[in-house]
Amino acid sequence: MKKLRFYLSVAWGPALIYLLLLVSVVAFLFFRLGSLTPSISEPEKDTLSHLVSRDLGMREIVQEPQFLPYQLGIYFFEKVGLASPFIARSLGALIGLAAVISFYYILSRWHTNRIALLATLLLLTSSWFLHTARLATPEVSFLLLLPLVACGAWLNDTQRRDHFTLAAAALSAGLLLYIPGMIWFVLAGLVWQRKRVRLSLASFTPWQILLVGVLGMAVLAPIVIAASDRPAMLLTIIGLPDHLIGWKEVLANLADIPKQLFVRGPSDPAYWLGSTPLLDAFTAAMFIIGLYASYFRLRLDRTKLQLFGLVVGSALIAAGTATLSILIPLVYILVAAGIGFMLQQWFTVFPRNPLARGIGWALISIAIATTCFYNVKHYFVAWPNTPSVKASFSERL
Repeated sequence: MKKLRFYLSVAWGPALIYLLLLVSVVAFLFFRLGSLTPSISEPEKDTLSHLVSRDLGMREIVQEPQFLPYQLGIYFFEKVGLASPFIARSLGALIGLAAVISFYYILSRWHTNRIALLATLLLLTSSWFLHTARLATPEVSFLLLLPLVACGAWLNDTQRRDHFTLAAAALSAGLLLYIPGMIWFVLAGLVWQRKRVRLSLASFTPWQILLVGVLGMAVLAPIVIAASDRPAMLLTIIGLPDHLIGWKEVLANLADIPKQLFVRGPSDPAYWLGSTPLLDAFTAAMFIIGLYASYFRLRLDRTKLQLFGLVVGSALIAAGTATLSILIPLVYILVAAGIGFMLQQWFTVFPRNPLARGIGWALISIAIATTCFYNVKHYFVAWPNTPSVKASFSERL
């Protein structure tokens, strides 16, 4: 009891701060979620039609299991009789919330808490992230990569045989298999945590091994059932198009990645505004610096994973089976690396001058605050009040 009282007396302050931050993130993601646009867009129409007509059953999900986690969420809302733009978009907002929490945890393990907080603010307020997380489309499923990486970071740091976290990671990995192309990230995670997985499995009792086998077969059953009826579905699962595309289209898709990141975003007003790039000037600069900093940390497993993710994600986009949303987590992880590298260089010049160190933090904080304000205005003010956007969100059911 004394230990509990001591823990509460010490931890209540940080716990309260984290709770307030969590409430703020939830409020931000759900602010005007159903009323920011006059109606729904064409990409959202399929999702809303399932909720309104209530025609999505488990048979349909098993036959077409792509984006299974998202489909299960829509299935739940359908069965409890909830159907509105707010409800449909809230599923993406919940996935976005899980992604933000996981992102902060990952960065807090790889950088300082202050850098983790600043980079998480950049991710949360980025127009790119908001467009992805606040639309009722399966595209938000690509953000589910972050919870899996967070489980891997936890397993990598703790010395205990955490069976619960391992089970959560296994479930996350199993669900990610249904998102096109994510199987390669799951395999990379297994390579990353191969020693921990092997040690944990060696400590399992026979009953635990049997339970893991049964749950594994249950998670993979939809893939087996769908593939037995339509083998071409496996191509989508591994990230290949179900029809051959020409090399010119592949090169065009590949060239669109740097173009949309640094020059001009998507031309579809349902997803983006005008001719601005997906990355603002500060974020783009930190991303490039983060790539440069990764060169000096190539021996670290996390650096190898990030570069592997960029290569695989770009290949999936080139094949036409994924969108740029698959790169959101990786881009902002490298942005955090860029911020950390900049501060490290500054502190190297002024190692013991508290005033200079304070100025360095102040300059970075001001730049991030300005960037956050710009992106929030971009998404919540400029984008919904543009005539082309209003025209795109005029679909009715």
